[in-house]
Amino acid sequence: MRALLLRRTAFLAVLVTGLGLTASGVHGLSSMSTSLELAAAPVERSVPVSDPWDCDHRPEPPRRLV
Repeated sequence: MRALLLRRTAFLAVLVTGLGLTASGVHGLSSMSTSLELAAAPVERSVPVSDPWDCDHRPEPPRRLV
């Protein structure tokens, strides 16, 4: 009796695991499709950010004497 219950429990566990993996794979493929669509979309023009420490205003690093 215990062996039959253990077999049924193991079968159900394998079945549920397989269904979960299948659902996870389908979800992964659908989200990958969305990511590819977003990557293929045209990029809008970027707006430069005003940085108070722009490259023109930074002091030069001290030079090392050899």
